[in-house]
Amino acid sequence: PEVFCLAGTFTRPIHVWGKYTSSLLTIAPEPGHAAALKLGAVQPGDVSPTDFDASTAGGVSIADSRGVEVEGLTVSGYHATGETYTPTGILVEVRGDAGHESACFIHGDDACSDVYIVDDTVTDIVNTADENPHVKHYCNDSNVGAYGIAALSYGHDDAQALQHLVIEGDTVDHTRTGQSETVTVNGDISDFLEAGDTVYDTDNIGMDATGWEQGTDQARHGRITDNTVANVDTWGNASYGHWTGTTCANLPENAAGIYDDGGSYVWIDHNTVWNSDQGIDLDVETP
Repeated sequence: PEVFCLAGTFTRPIHVWGKYTSSLLTIAPEPGHAAALKLGAVQPGDVSPTDFDASTAGGVSIADSRGVEVEGLTVSGYHATGETYTPTGILVEVRGDAGHESACFIHGDDACSDVYIVDDTVTDIVNTADENPHVKHYCNDSNVGAYGIAALSYGHDDAQALQHLVIEGDTVDHTRTGQSETVTVNGDISDFLEAGDTVYDTDNIGMDATGWEQGTDQARHGRITDNTVANVDTWGNASYGHWTGTTCANLPENAAGIYDDGGSYVWIDHNTVWNSDQGIDLDVETP
């Protein structure tokens, strides 16, 4: 195993791209010290070259990799405006479509796996377009997005699934995510755990397991347990608004604290959800 220790405050993202070896790389604060990433606006170089839509940028990004742990970091202040970039506090992604096979698939004999996001704090991740009711273009715009913590995996083969993902003991708060989710496990992801996390003060879905957004890919065989989700409300989120001719008016509030949108074999138990537009919602948005 390797340990990469940090101490102090950093203003640029951390990227782990294409780590296909199975040995564990841990990124954590130096013992007795704190490590914070205060990032500001997304820059073009923050997006992995293999990103599915060339827009999702991670303050800490783990792309097409296996054997990575991010523990005890604080990621804050990452932001963008509009559709060009989707700021994400901590991003895990695997792309497996033809011509973009992950490093795990090319160099190994297994899928990308064993990624651990543990005891981190993610705060103030914002797409500022969702708080501006005066721009018609951004009103009810599904392409306005941001994530607190996101795991995204889009593949064309079962071997491409991201496996063995843990999101545990993290705190994610004060996000403005447009039509995206605060903590999401989306697509071809199998055997995942979201446990003991605290998510609050966000203007869209708190925690989400998603399927069918990219072909038949589904988040599956997962457990969402012992989490606390609070203060989830789309009121004032312009990306869910209605243009009146002069302003983007609010639509009825419609965000779940915990949401299974097309995931399968997902166990949701022992969670506390309060002061959200919906509590726990089971749905399939994609026909």
